[in-house]
Amino acid sequence: MIPIEIKTAFRDITKNPLTAAINILGLSLGFASVFIILLFIRYELSYDKFHEHKDDIYRIAWFSQNPQTRTPHPMAQGMVMDFPEVESAVSLSPIWGPGLTRRVFSIMNPQNKVRFDEKNILAVDSTFFDVFSFNLVRGNPKTVLRNVGGILISEEMANKYFSGEDPVGRQLSVNNNEFLAEVEGVFEKVPENAHFRFDFLVSYVTLKAVSDKNSEYYTWKDFGHFNYIRLNPRAAPKLLESKLMEWAAPFIGLNDEDLRKLKNSQESFKLQPLTSIHLKSNIRWELEANGNIGYVYLMGIAAVFILMMACVNFMNLSIAKSLDRIKEIGIRKANGASKLQLIRQFMAESVLLAGIALLLAGLIMQVSIPLINGWLGKQLVLNFIEEPDLLCYFFLIFLFTGLIPGLYPALYLSSVSLPSILRGSFKASPKGRLISQSLVVVQFAIALVLISGSVIIFNQLRYFQHKALGFQKEHVLEVPIKSEAVRARFSALKTELLAIDGVHQASACSNVPGKQFNQNTTYPVNDPQNRIDISEWMVDEDVIETLNLQMISGRSFSLDYATDSLTAFIINQKAVNSLDLNDPVGKLLTWEKDDIKIKGRIVGVLKDFHFQSLHQPVRPVLVAMRRDYNHALLKIGHDNTGKVIEEIRQVWEAFDRQHEFEYAFLDETINEQYRAESSLGQAVNGFAVLAVMLACLGLFGVAKLSFAKKIRQIGIRKVMGAASTGLIVLLVKDYSRLVVIAISAGIPVSWLVMKSWLQNFEYRIAINPMVFLATGLSLLLITWLALAYLTYKTVKVNPVETLKDD
Repeated sequence: MIPIEIKTAFRDITKNPLTAAINILGLSLGFASVFIILLFIRYELSYDKFHEHKDDIYRIAWFSQNPQTRTPHPMAQGMVMDFPEVESAVSLSPIWGPGLTRRVFSIMNPQNKVRFDEKNILAVDSTFFDVFSFNLVRGNPKTVLRNVGGILISEEMANKYFSGEDPVGRQLSVNNNEFLAEVEGVFEKVPENAHFRFDFLVSYVTLKAVSDKNSEYYTWKDFGHFNYIRLNPRAAPKLLESKLMEWAAPFIGLNDEDLRKLKNSQESFKLQPLTSIHLKSNIRWELEANGNIGYVYLMGIAAVFILMMACVNFMNLSIAKSLDRIKEIGIRKANGASKLQLIRQFMAESVLLAGIALLLAGLIMQVSIPLINGWLGKQLVLNFIEEPDLLCYFFLIFLFTGLIPGLYPALYLSSVSLPSILRGSFKASPKGRLISQSLVVVQFAIALVLISGSVIIFNQLRYFQHKALGFQKEHVLEVPIKSEAVRARFSALKTELLAIDGVHQASACSNVPGKQFNQNTTYPVNDPQNRIDISEWMVDEDVIETLNLQMISGRSFSLDYATDSLTAFIINQKAVNSLDLNDPVGKLLTWEKDDIKIKGRIVGVLKDFHFQSLHQPVRPVLVAMRRDYNHALLKIGHDNTGKVIEEIRQVWEAFDRQHEFEYAFLDETINEQYRAESSLGQAVNGFAVLAVMLACLGLFGVAKLSFAKKIRQIGIRKVMGAASTGLIVLLVKDYSRLVVIAISAGIPVSWLVMKSWLQNFEYRIAINPMVFLATGLSLLLITWLALAYLTYKTVKVNPVETLKDD
């Protein structure tokens, strides 16, 4: 049998369908938004927590004025040997090509001739599975990665190359039989919430067998690897960290004086907890783009705001309806209903509305989650069966939105005294009106914060996209160079590319602006102590012209100077200042390029340009004319772009039949750096629209009930000759005043929040006060539009109808 409270609640909903619909829609939108945000926050906080020893795994990073993730290869296993608290360790690294960009390999199954280009390959120690809990579904984790030529592949790659057949023991050809790799095992697809992902694992044993024996890459001299350690659960990470510099000093060639200077400068090795890397580490050479804990906080604040607005709507509408239900309450009290019974009745209505909103919210989430995933680039999944804890969160939010907002109206209405009802003397208290008005103010203040915040985020993103970077990024095609054969014949390739109608300029370089650049040390030949870290960029003779880089002094590279490819450098103004050089053209520099020292003469100085993200300041860069190319840069015309690219493809494939032709536009590559800001902006835009909808729904519902109580007053004023214009002003002025108060309260909050957010950027906009003025005026206009229908309907009521019973 259905309890009487539920029957009564259904009856009240059918008697007031518009009010109920506003409540249900507001609650469902708020409920769905909050839960989607909860899914996002839960996903971001889940990174790397699938590892069995997640709380005991740390990455070793080098922190200085220019911190980086990479440290010397021997460090990981050295710590296992010298520190009892370190139970196991692993060193890993992508396989680098020139300029420290990921090398592309052509991989083929020689039996079925299936071939693809791959670069998501990691070189690792044989102890990889002692530290990390990636699941190996075929092969023994204790024996794999110990043999020269062995390789591990993901289940996805196994299906891709072997069509579901057992790949263990089979061979893969690398770079047209340059190397044959034997599949030793298969691992499950790396979870999306891992801070690094890979499709292939190859052992350092294999790489060392074919590497240059004189290379410093595997020695203490090269900070070139990613080192992770797993500690004993009882170990003290901070204590271990404090010992690292003194322990490593003799290995990296530091004497006591060097060590003292480093301690004073706060430069040292640090231990980064594995589970904090994704959200709290954005230093040089991250394996993949990480998240931002600040954005998680902002999304959390947005969730609280949206939930508050949904609850405010419910409370406001319930309070505004209270006078209409006074007679009902009086009759029920006269018939013996207790205060507890009345509270149960109103709470039943609240929970019923929340339950209906819950079902609607479920539909909204199913439709919107794929769209949200597209915005944020995430893989949020709503699956109560596989993740039953989500059901608990769902139920808690349901109780919160169903019980808490209904509690105050229930207590308020059930406390009305029977005599005041029977005498007809009950009126809404000033305190009740104040609460209702305060809730309207809160809603519109939140709406102002979200709208102005979304505008400021949009302006910052637009600033990123349109700021002059010091070079041309539009209409420049970036084509990866994947083989040594193409590098060797690039001059011939360039000649044929320039013969295409629509290709205006062509050049090649090691790194593309917008991506990572390798760094090494340089110093004046006559001042070895004046050393700086400098980004290095290997180019051909035409890059400066292709990108329209500006020379301040000296000259560009030229084939007319035979020594340019050997001993000529171009540096930027930042490098000149960092090295404290006067009249730099003609000065000699020593460039410590990995294992060798190269002495060269400065032939030109470039105006500073943003070769890295605008999150960072412009850093010193050294440009050298070297054939270490990874990318071709082609300046193309505006017309017939598709036709031009197709002709480029045909020419390119004639030079490289081994790899797939790929391309990207340089401006798109650069804008990809700001994907996180773009995703945040889209999300906040959505929340701003939702906030306005909720505020307007609440305002419409409250105003509808309020105007209904003023119909008699309006009728009297019309009989007395009041003009319609004056009556409209009378109806809307109170709500306009509340919105103005909300605007005044929301502006300082929005300003403080967005000022704090902008501090994350090296280059940022100034907050324009006009943003707040325009947002405030927009909210006022939206308020008037929301009230327009109700106002018109109320003013046009015939006074004869409203006063006929008087």
